[in-house]
Amino acid sequence: MKKLITLLLAVLMLVSLVACGTSEPSPTEPAKAEAPAANAGNEPAKNAGNEPAKNEKPFAGVTLNILSANFSATRWMYEHLPEFEEKTGIKVVVEELGLEQINTKTMVVMTAGGADVDLICFQPDKFVKMYTANGWLEPLDRYLTDEEYDIEDINKATYALSNINGHEYYMPMYGCEHTIVYYNKEMIQAAGIDPDAIKTYDDLVAAAKTVEDKISGVAGITLRGQGYNAITVIADTVHAYGGDYLDENGNAAVNSPEFIEGMMKYRELLDYAPNGWAAQTNSDTVNIFAQKLAAFRIDTIGSYSKIINADSSLLTHGDVGFLTMPAGSVRAACASANWGIAISYGSKNKDAAWEFIKWQTGKESALSQTLNNGVLPARISVMNNEEVMAAYPAEYWDCLLKSGPLGYGTTLPDIKYSGEARTMLGAAIDEVYAGGDVKAIMDKANADLQDLIDQERLEG
Repeated sequence: MKKLITLLLAVLMLVSLVACGTSEPSPTEPAKAEAPAANAGNEPAKNAGNEPAKNEKPFAGVTLNILSANFSATRWMYEHLPEFEEKTGIKVVVEELGLEQINTKTMVVMTAGGADVDLICFQPDKFVKMYTANGWLEPLDRYLTDEEYDIEDINKATYALSNINGHEYYMPMYGCEHTIVYYNKEMIQAAGIDPDAIKTYDDLVAAAKTVEDKISGVAGITLRGQGYNAITVIADTVHAYGGDYLDENGNAAVNSPEFIEGMMKYRELLDYAPNGWAAQTNSDTVNIFAQKLAAFRIDTIGSYSKIINADSSLLTHGDVGFLTMPAGSVRAACASANWGIAISYGSKNKDAAWEFIKWQTGKESALSQTLNNGVLPARISVMNNEEVMAAYPAEYWDCLLKSGPLGYGTTLPDIKYSGEARTMLGAAIDEVYAGGDVKAIMDKANADLQDLIDQERLEG
C-alpha cells in the first residue's frame, strides 16, 4: 500500500551557472516568532559628545526585524545569529512563516508603511514585480559599491530579476535551482528501464507505469499534487507543451489548448503517484522518495541533499540518478528561481539592514552555508571551491549544467498580483484534478486572471 510520509525538513544543495528553479519552504504555521521591538534609528550609536562612536559595534542598540521562511539559508542564519549580534551589537528578531503566510504578512506590513519590518525574504520570480511596483523595497545601489561585499563575485543569474528600471532591489540568499527528474537506480534496473531512453513526458509516463507493473508496493513517481504548491512545477509541463500564463499581448491564456494539454499531462503522471497525492507538497515527495516508496520524482535539484542527508533516508550517494526535464510536444523546460533578501523601504534601520545582508550573503558566510548546510551557492568563488565541487556526484553537476539552457524565467504570471494569481490558479488545478469540468474551470480561471491583469493596467 502506498502511503503519505510525514514532512521532512533538511538541507538544500545546488549550483547553477545559467539561470535560477523553485525551492519551497514548509507551508506550516510559524514555528517561532518574537514580538517586533521598537525600531531604533537608522544612524549608528553616538557618544556623549554627539560624535559617532569610535568602536567596533557602530550599530549597537539597533534591532532588526526580519520576515523569513524556513529553508537552508535561514537555518544557517539561526545557528550563527549570536555571532553576528556579538560582532555588530545588532539585535535580530526573526518571524518565521510558512509559504502562504509570509506572502500575506509581507503585503499587510508593507501596505501599512513597512516601518515594522527591516528585511524581507521572498521569491523574486513570483513577487519582485509586485513589491517594486508598490514601492516596498529600498534600492540597494548605494550599498553595492562596497568593495568588501564584491558584487562581481555573485553569479548574475541568481539576481537577474533584481534590476528594475536600472536599480537593484534584492540580493540572492542562495543560487539558482532547476526542476529535474530523480530516479532510484535499483528500482529502475529491477524494472528493466533504461533511464537514458526517457526523453519525453510520454516516456516518463510509460516508465512510471512499468515500475508499478513490475515492483509491488512501490509508486511509479512522486510529485507535488496540492495545487498551490504544484503550480510552479506544473508550469514546466505547460511550457513543454507550448503554453504559458499570458499570451504575446500580456493577456490571460490559462484556458488555451496548450496550457490545458500541459496541465493534463502532469495529471496523467499523478495516476502513478502514491495515495494521497492531492495533498502532497515538496517536502512530502522528499520523504516518499527517500523512503524508497517511489521510483521517480520530479522537483528541484536543490532538494537532493534533503533526500540523502535526512536521518530517516534509505538512500545515499550512488543510489540516485538524475535526468533533465523531459520534452513535451514543443520543447523541454524547467523552472528557474530562488529566494532573495531585501530592505523594507519603510525601515528606519537601512544601514544596519545592509550590514545584515552583507553578512548573510557574504563570501565567508556563503561558503559556510554550502559546506555545512547544503545551501546552493550564489557566489562564483563558492561554486569553484574544490570541496564544494567534490561534495556531490559528477552526474549531479552534469544534470545541473544541462538544465540551465532549459530555464524559462518566472514560474507564476508576470504581474504584480502574482500572489493572488497563484492562490486562484492553485484552487482551479485542485478542482480540475479532482475530476471537474476542465474547460469550464479553466475558462473561469482565465477570466479571473484577466481581471487581475486589467486591475494592474488601470492602476498604471
